[in-house]
Amino acid sequence: MIRHTRTAVRCLSFVIALACATSVYAGPDDGDIVTDNVFAGAPAQIDVLFNLTQPILGFSFGVSHDAAVLTPTAVNQGAAVLATNAGTGADYFLTELAPANGPGLFVACVFSLSAPLDSLPVGVNQQAVVIDYATSPTAAPGSTSVLTAVNTLGSPPTSIVFTILNGTSVTPVITSGGVTFEVPEPTGTTCTLTDPCACDFNITWTNGAAYSAVEVRVDGVLTQTLPGASTSTTLNLGATGSSATVDVRGVIGTLSSIDDTCTANCPLITPAPIPSGFICSIATSDAILGCTVDVSWTLEGTYSALELLVDGVSVSVLPGTATTDTISLVVSATPQQICLQGTDQCGAPIAANACCNVTCFPGTLFVRGDCNVDSGFDIGDPIFILGVLFSGAGPAQCNDACDVNDDGQVDISDPIYSLGVLFSGGNPPPAPFPGCGIDGTDTDALDCQSFPAC
Repeated sequence: MIRHTRTAVRCLSFVIALACATSVYAGPDDGDIVTDNVFAGAPAQIDVLFNLTQPILGFSFGVSHDAAVLTPTAVNQGAAVLATNAGTGADYFLTELAPANGPGLFVACVFSLSAPLDSLPVGVNQQAVVIDYATSPTAAPGSTSVLTAVNTLGSPPTSIVFTILNGTSVTPVITSGGVTFEVPEPTGTTCTLTDPCACDFNITWTNGAAYSAVEVRVDGVLTQTLPGASTSTTLNLGATGSSATVDVRGVIGTLSSIDDTCTANCPLITPAPIPSGFICSIATSDAILGCTVDVSWTLEGTYSALELLVDGVSVSVLPGTATTDTISLVVSATPQQICLQGTDQCGAPIAANACCNVTCFPGTLFVRGDCNVDSGFDIGDPIFILGVLFSGAGPAQCNDACDVNDDGQVDISDPIYSLGVLFSGGNPPPAPFPGCGIDGTDTDALDCQSFPAC
């Protein structure tokens, strides 16, 4: 493409740079081609920046490129050149996007073709030329396609020249630059809470390219460097009620992508109190087998486990969602303590317990042999039994107490047994004797309506 516009060139050195790049002036007769950063498939725009120690009247140069990756699409006057000739730009501005000896392009510029001759003034980072490139969508992320200033393009070849005011040609020394293809960032980064008690998270993402490494940062601090193929990791925040910003970054060589981010929120956990409304009810009782007790309660939060104890000994371990259970108690005249204890949703013991006292005692407490219920075992008892049996006395308040020999019936053998114990050294009555108790062998029809002494 050939464009003729007003042009005059005045540079001793120049820089081909990114539209957004800043060039540092290195002195006369040198320059840099500074690299632009774009994603593969996106357009690149290269600025040609001049650093001048004296005015110039014109310039020419060529730039080679890799045609498999870059295709020049336009070459335009930069802001500094457009400002010449009272803002109308260079008189002569010729460009060729497909010159002989390519691939590459060349530019030739003369600011003024007639008097008065305008020039580009002394200054640094003056935008002289803007070059647009199309980039290949298959360009490798993290790679750089080199742009080199050359004097071989065109026929005849275009020289790298800057013309100063006396018409002298100056050839600057130029360092190559290029277009670097940015590393695509990971996408879809998600923070999933997997354990609210430990504040453990599973971090997942989708890779945007074939990375050499993946970096994970927590609140801006690098915490993990993972293999490039990684798409997940685990993270622990350490304390409930905490929050952190998690950044995932792809790395290819020395280049990194921008971060893809998620927020990890670990909720504050308040342990639940012990369940309320703890109730113990005797469901069945048997003098031999003991009692079954139904227990129930109301949940007051979330629990990992619940446990029932009888007199401090564990008898049942239940899931944290349980609200009822049935336990067994042995026969005992002494109240037995049933307690409910638990662990909160994070497994920590709950300090308080819920308890109730239950007495598993089928029948009435009595003392065997004390048939007249006078709190003693003496001659009055066999006489009372004989009166009940043969003289119409009674009835006895506690037939179990009158069954002195514990044979399941009250008859003449019982006063005889009592007399033997009292006066002939006979064996004492079976339990309960001499203290209050229950009939541990209560399989007979005798009962004990009351025994006030116990």
